[in-house]
Amino acid sequence: MPPRMPGLSYACTDEGVELPVIDLTHSAFEVNLSFDQLAALTASSRRRLRRLELLPTFVHRLMARRSILLRNAMGSQDSFYGGMATYLLKLGAANMHGVHEGRLDSVIASAIGPVSIRLRHRAASNLIAEGLAFALDSLDTKGRPVHLVNISGGPASDSLNALILLKKTDPARLADRRVAIRVLDLDAAGPRFGARSLDALQGPGGALEGLDASFDHHPYDWTDAAPLGRMIERSASDHAVVVGSSEGGLFEYADDDVILANLRALRHVAMPDFVMVGSYVRDEPAAQEIKRLTRATIRLFSPEAFEGLVALAGWSVVKSIENNPIYRVVALQPAPER
Repeated sequence: MPPRMPGLSYACTDEGVELPVIDLTHSAFEVNLSFDQLAALTASSRRRLRRLELLPTFVHRLMARRSILLRNAMGSQDSFYGGMATYLLKLGAANMHGVHEGRLDSVIASAIGPVSIRLRHRAASNLIAEGLAFALDSLDTKGRPVHLVNISGGPASDSLNALILLKKTDPARLADRRVAIRVLDLDAAGPRFGARSLDALQGPGGALEGLDASFDHHPYDWTDAAPLGRMIERSASDHAVVVGSSEGGLFEYADDDVILANLRALRHVAMPDFVMVGSYVRDEPAAQEIKRLTRATIRLFSPEAFEGLVALAGWSVVKSIENNPIYRVVALQPAPER
């Protein structure tokens, strides 16, 4: 078993592989790249992808035998990128002990796609933490429970890290509260790992030690948004403070009608202080080329197209994180009634 890194908690996958639980307050998960460095990495990664495209299929298969990240990417073509596959990308090459299969994994993990996913994860976690702090401060919320509702959340590392960030910066906000992370996802492997991650974080010395928190998985097909609305209604009946999120999920893969149905289900029952955090892929040359070369099923949006779409469901973008060459991470709130 690889040595553990001091200051981190660890959890096992369904296959029994021990992985570090991502903690964005730990130096192991820092991403320190300037704008110019990100631009250079984007250009070099696109060149590599073009060279890879020219190789015959049997070479791709041979390479995939030596790289779990490449196998995951090939398995996700014309489909979704699964929760655990995405989690490995969020770890980074230096933290992939136990699953790292060699130099090819290091090269892939250091390319612009995975680096952008790590930046996306950090931005989403921060916006969820900000949204929760906003909701807790906007009303008399003393003693009220907290519900973090995560659509297509997999291990819900963004929700977990929002709690880590808030507990570290202002632990009093979460004191004496029951916290529930509620993951709506068809996949079960990611949420099972997320539940084990929460248990590890709550253990002695863990980043969430002492926090009264639970992790619940609810099988969810986002083409039927009714269960989402019912979940938020139950949270309202519990007088819970609720924040929603979907990092790398709803806005990146679902079609317009599905996005609108889910946002309308939320809008129907959401309190005015409700914040919904999500990410989408930028409709710009780098993302366009990555989509073409990888055959990914992701959606691409311009800011105007995305804001116009969510406005149809009664939402407005109140904050956008722009430090990512592939993704935008946004916070939405219900728009005022007209």
